[in-house]
Amino acid sequence: MGAYRAAVVTAEGQNLIAQALANKSALEFISAQTSSYAYPSGVNIMALTGLQDVEQSVIPSGSQVINSNVAQISVRFDNEGVTQPYAIQTIGLYAKVGNGEETLFSVIRAITPDEMPVQSDTSPSAFIYNIQHTIQNAAQITMVVNPAGTATVQDILNIENPTFDDSGEVEGINSFPDFLGSIVNKMNLFQFFRNLKAGMKYVLHMGKLVNNGLCDTPGQFALDAAYGKYLQDQLTKLNSDLGYKNIENIFTYDETKLAIHAYVENNCVCITIVMKTTCPPNTEIKFTITDKKYLPRHLIFGAYGSGMSGLDHDKFNSAMIHDDGNCI
Repeated sequence: MGAYRAAVVTAEGQNLIAQALANKSALEFISAQTSSYAYPSGVNIMALTGLQDVEQSVIPSGSQVINSNVAQISVRFDNEGVTQPYAIQTIGLYAKVGNGEETLFSVIRAITPDEMPVQSDTSPSAFIYNIQHTIQNAAQITMVVNPAGTATVQDILNIENPTFDDSGEVEGINSFPDFLGSIVNKMNLFQFFRNLKAGMKYVLHMGKLVNNGLCDTPGQFALDAAYGKYLQDQLTKLNSDLGYKNIENIFTYDETKLAIHAYVENNCVCITIVMKTTCPPNTEIKFTITDKKYLPRHLIFGAYGSGMSGLDHDKFNSAMIHDDGNCI
């Protein structure tokens, strides 16, 4: 945002004030101009009758008297029709009394000039200046502006129904933090809506949540917290299942011939078979695992008892679990 010196009322402007007070006539502000020329120090600003290197001319939009001795004139310059960027080095206000000639009333010079950009359909820009003049007996002067410079109904509608680039593509906005960084004090309203459309692409919403384990596309969706809780519960249960657990109740066998002690630990099914009777040579030991969720696990066998003398150890050590849960 630029910075400007206080307005200097020209000699011709002081004559207009005198005429307005003497004739009790209205002081009408006709136009305002911008200039890209920076007047050097030492120039007699009060003696100016016109501006050098005029870039734009607009009609003032409003006037008012503040505290009985300050006359404020509001002007607005936008970049419509601007084909080359320029620095607003100087602003001049033009006024007249009655049917008199339009005269350079005051001059405002920049300390740090605003930069007027070229016209852009996607990024319209405007600068509004409230130019104040200290004038003795300002309250006794009737100040008016051309009605063409005031806001019209269409101007209001243009704000209520703004036209802006809604493609959702803005250079430099590639994340939500980029969008937040683009929001600055006194930013252009239309630019804000344009940036908002681009920034909202990076906001997580309900449609971007998944609550199943079917997505295989990275970076497209976020996990619903409820489904995350479900997965955590499943992991907790799995870890519990992998820990020590007595599973003797899943076996069926001939209890007159043997007893089975079994447990799960470190993902292995550990089975101890106690023989109750003497096993003749080539005895087959048969039992069934009734809970098939234990079938894929590695089996560790151990056997002891008075009947072990007749057990074929090679066959015992190569015991197989079949799909139906039978073990031989």
